[in-house]
Amino acid sequence: MQKDREIPTLIFGDSNRSVVENARRVGLGAEWIDGDPMLASPDAIVSPANTVGEMSGGYDLEIRTKLGIGVEKTVMRSLRESPLLLGQARALKTQSKIPWIIVVPTVVGKLAGSGGNTEIGSLQTKTPSRDVIENGAYNLMHEAFRHGILRVGTVLLGGGVGGFNTAEAVQAMNEGYFRAYEEIDEILYGD
Repeated sequence: MQKDREIPTLIFGDSNRSVVENARRVGLGAEWIDGDPMLASPDAIVSPANTVGEMSGGYDLEIRTKLGIGVEKTVMRSLRESPLLLGQARALKTQSKIPWIIVVPTVVGKLAGSGGNTEIGSLQTKTPSRDVIENGAYNLMHEAFRHGILRVGTVLLGGGVGGFNTAEAVQAMNEGYFRAYEEIDEILYGD
């Protein structure tokens, strides 16, 4: 039993109110916000990233805009030095008002000049499977726990550029979230 640690609180937010209501209905998370989860003062924000860390669109652009371009540079450097597979997670310090970012690639990205579609953007795939979303939610919770992060804000994984049906993406995230929650609970409170 580890009394000095807690199960991370997952704060689920999305610009689509029906997605937030669906997450609340199934119990995905402990707090819900209509809109940007960064408004709920999390200790970490989840980047539903691409595999290269380029943050020029979707929710990643919101993160970069609010936390500064240094966050994107940190994420890109980390992924260049040690790539992540789709659905894996890595917590990185941000040096900004939200101290951590948890990178969870759900799509493959290519930097411009290496097969990308513009000089400044990137070509991104669709999220290839439901498992990527489920594993992403599972791994982000374990990564937060490993680093002692108490409040984690996230949007829907795989539902933006990833192109998954939002109800299916919520269900996949929920399964990964509860699997991680139960394992962390066992670590903290099991016999």
